Amino acid sequence: MEFLLSNFIHQIEAIYPLDLAEEWDPVGLHFGNLNSTVSRIMTTLDVTESVVEEAISQNVDTIVAHHPLIFSSIKRLDDRQMNIELYRTLLSNRINVYAMHTNVDRQQNGMNDWLANRLGLINVRDLANQPLNTEMTPELGRVGDLPEALSHNELYQHILKQLGAPYLQVVNPSTDLYHRIAIVGGSAYEAIEAAIKCGADAFITGDVTYHKVLEASTLPITTIDAGHFIEQCFIKEMAQILHHLVPEHVTIIESQTNRDPRQLIIRKDV
Repeated sequence: MEFLLSNFIHQIEAIYPLDLAEEWDPVGLHFGNLNSTVSRIMTTLDVTESVVEEAISQNVDTIVAHHPLIFSSIKRLDDRQMNIELYRTLLSNRINVYAMHTNVDRQQNGMNDWLANRLGLINVRDLANQPLNTEMTPELGRVGDLPEALSHNELYQHILKQLGAPYLQVVNPSTDLYHRIAIVGGSAYEAIEAAIKCGADAFITGDVTYHKVLEASTLPITTIDAGHFIEQCFIKEMAQILHHLVPEHVTIIESQTNRDPRQLIIRKDV
């Protein structure tokens, strides 16, 4: 029996509804025909040229990505515009692209739960400090306790190992021991006040800009920028969910070419 893209979208949106996404977030179907047959799905963090080439080589008909490929409206389709060639390749190869972003970040068994689990946090709550597994919609982000308090370096090494971060940028390491940790995947510095209200010793997120760093240095919490690519766990976690969601004859593939674009960190010799 054929498994249509419309069937897939209906099933996945029952778990991760689009109305959980932020208003600015263009989640959902970016490319595709609802009546097309889905037989080979690839999960990825980003839809890049290398990922699309990989999808073509693997005969993938549907890409499920965490980060939306199209964030702003397209006003013209001439070749001077960014990603036009990538869009042309997707269209000519009839590859569906479906994005699951802040709806997955917010929902239970979503991005921030996966990150909290990888850190081994216990007593996990959302950043409104409300318990999970209730009928209430969680807020973005999670806060929980480490089983044992960690020193600065122990915490940094734990994050690097468990989240696969290539580096950390740390602001205001003002606590000797860290017990309660707040985390929001992606770029979510605006959640820092909620983390403070939850009594977190450290707040982990990504892409903290210079002026936000200046602000963070005055706050009673350690801010840790672990980079945006810690969300790479989407590739494996969503693949596991899809294995239990789609029919047995549909193949699930995890992208092997999605890489952090920041390849090398160079420090000045001291």
